[in-house]
Amino acid sequence: MHADAAASVFGGAHTHAALLRLAMLAIALLLNASSSVVASGVLLTAGIVFVVCERVCFDRVRVAIASATVSTGVLVISAAWAGGRDSAALLGVRVCGAAVWIVWFAATVSWPALRDALRASGVPASVVESAETGVVHGLVLLGGLQRKHRAAVVRSGGRRLQVDAWGQILAAAFESALCRGAALGAARVLRGAPSADAGGASPPAPEVRSPVVELRRATRARRGGRGLAEVDLSLADGEWIVVAGANGSGKTTMLEVLAGVEHLDEGRLERFAAVVEGRLLSRRADPRVGFVCHDPDDQLLGATPLEDVRWGLRQRGIDDGTATGRAHAILAEFCIDDLAEEPLSRLSFGQRRRAALAAVLACSPRLLLCDEPTSGLDPVAAWQLFGALERAARERSLAVVITTHDLAALPARFARVVLLRDGRVVFDGPRHEALEPARLRAAGLLPDPPTIGGVGAERLGC
Repeated sequence: MHADAAASVFGGAHTHAALLRLAMLAIALLLNASSSVVASGVLLTAGIVFVVCERVCFDRVRVAIASATVSTGVLVISAAWAGGRDSAALLGVRVCGAAVWIVWFAATVSWPALRDALRASGVPASVVESAETGVVHGLVLLGGLQRKHRAAVVRSGGRRLQVDAWGQILAAAFESALCRGAALGAARVLRGAPSADAGGASPPAPEVRSPVVELRRATRARRGGRGLAEVDLSLADGEWIVVAGANGSGKTTMLEVLAGVEHLDEGRLERFAAVVEGRLLSRRADPRVGFVCHDPDDQLLGATPLEDVRWGLRQRGIDDGTATGRAHAILAEFCIDDLAEEPLSRLSFGQRRRAALAAVLACSPRLLLCDEPTSGLDPVAAWQLFGALERAARERSLAVVITTHDLAALPARFARVVLLRDGRVVFDGPRHEALEPARLRAAGLLPDPPTIGGVGAERLGC
């Protein structure tokens, strides 16, 4: 559990022989599955020789041996019970042989090299993208296991973990991976919505009458009774607004409704003069809408920043060469072009957030929705973000809605503020009025002042 999850995928030497090694692996696995005990033993020995000669990292071998031992033990016992000793021996040798060959291949061929080789050989883009998705989900799961294992070791004071602790670690990691997988699935639908933009330049702005977005008595229930309750909101073309409120006030729910991630229980939503409806996310998605999640890992679909940005551009029919150029340009705007080929799991939270924003802006949205975009960013990175938004707005009409807790440290262009409390709008107006203490208290963003004797201070609690 101490090996870097990304190193197993990106740490192998980049090689032009990626397809040859893939063919060798496929042949070895096919022969292993249909050979006798002796032939499978020879293949196992050959695999071990390759592992030793190419100096495969011991951590990977140790993980493979542990996995093969557990799976072999279960399968051998089952085979021995069902078919006798010969079947058990054959199955055991085959499982060990397959594990060794897979470890050799994974340790000597990096995923970027294999991905590029598959594309160059004419493998359909959908197949390569499916494989990329599998890599991303695998890294999410492995990363979750490693983080939870480290946390368990620290919390136990360095003591040896018991079997029940491992069960809890595995259960928590798988639950987290499933939730992340669902979020990535939603992001894939939103970011992959079809578009007519097939050229290298930004698409021409279509004629859209104001408002860009309109909510009428919008209601969306959430577990615990918090969500949206009869919210009215109108956003003009090119307008920038801030949505603020205490935790649980409905800020994220509002953005998810505007993006189409969540559907309304009651009320009406119009985007670009068209009613948004339907239970399927694909019916509510719009390529002109960019949605940036609070957690960037919920929307990053590529294994590296460059691949993630290119993914969204390719969905809009842009060729690989143009997509690569535009991806490098937008990553440079966010000062992470030097990390373009780094595994996303190795980037800091703030760097991943910038990568997520870059990927959305690269697709030239007309409406940008950002859930606390400056969270996790230092002041310099935050101003770089707003600078990139300003440049994007100069190139085309761009309406922006962000959520934040820090109303004071925003560019002057955010002149309008909407304050939410318990899913209801308690203020919608100029920013300078929203900063008045009475307004902030009404939204739950300031505590009530203590009364004589300090009685009011009790309300600081839950």
